[in-house]
Amino acid sequence: MEQLRIYGAETQLEDITAQLDIPMGQDRFDIPKDQGKGHMQRWNFGDGLILQYEKLFHFQDFLLSRELKPVREDNNYLSLIYQIESTMMLSEEKHAEVQKNHFLFFNPQYHYKTYLPAYTESTHLHLFIKVERFREFFQHHLLPLSLMEKLTVTDPYCLHAPFSLQTQKVLDQLTNYKVEDEFSRGYFVNKCEELLLLTLEQIFKSRLLKADDKGRGMHADDMQKVMEATRLLMGDMQNQESVAGIADQLAVGERTLQRLFKAYHGVSMATYRKEMRLEQARNMLIQNQYSISEICYKVGYTNLSHFSRSFKNLFGYPPSDLQEEDIKELSKKAKGASEFP
Repeated sequence: MEQLRIYGAETQLEDITAQLDIPMGQDRFDIPKDQGKGHMQRWNFGDGLILQYEKLFHFQDFLLSRELKPVREDNNYLSLIYQIESTMMLSEEKHAEVQKNHFLFFNPQYHYKTYLPAYTESTHLHLFIKVERFREFFQHHLLPLSLMEKLTVTDPYCLHAPFSLQTQKVLDQLTNYKVEDEFSRGYFVNKCEELLLLTLEQIFKSRLLKADDKGRGMHADDMQKVMEATRLLMGDMQNQESVAGIADQLAVGERTLQRLFKAYHGVSMATYRKEMRLEQARNMLIQNQYSISEICYKVGYTNLSHFSRSFKNLFGYPPSDLQEEDIKELSKKAKGASEFP
């Protein structure tokens, strides 16, 4: 498993490319073909506003750590991450929305470790805004100062919730527009501010900041337990850790861990592991690098019939029905979807 660390909002691309030893262009890098596919791109609009887009698919597991210590003036950014595309496909529609379309909002003091499993695709849009500009934004738009004070505290926090259809519309506009000149650059800045405004409105009108809400706002320590549990849950495919064993390692009750995990991911730990493994298997088939029996073993199954049955229950067809022409078509679609101006 490759371990990556990011140390600042303005230098994430530099941090990652230096550790992976891959070339970086002008505010962009592309994943080498032997490591996966996709890219990350950044637009620094100045005055404390940064937009970053990533669409990644990799052939190995990653453990990504955010370590901003201490919080310096140049790292004093509030962070918004919009998870546009999930790293897994869920069988239940109500869970798919929670997993695919939700945002994370956290302050500079919030540190995390997140597990990025191999053979899964993720699409995120990051918005970073300096605390000073954030305060000016509130004053300019005459927004509730009580909300600003709650979001600029120095105690670490992370809010998460499904984003609205209005937010989805703005995200679609941002991901289908090119920054070519001063006018298009101004359009991007306006859309970033619209995105921020919609998110703040959702936070203000919802129960995200209320202490008695158990569904969305999550304490930083609890969030980190979920991230660590996810890593342990998906760690060794051939020797899968039990939920009870993971709870023991994290010094937390099994029922408490299950509750926190489901509050964040939308499904139980067992369902998450099963469907994530099958999604990895499907992507391995699309890459056409291994046989079905090899993939069956790689994702932790010991019985090919059981694997094929589980695969069919989730996707509607057995792995053997993913024919060469289907693989070519899916690969073509995946390549096209990875493009972003």
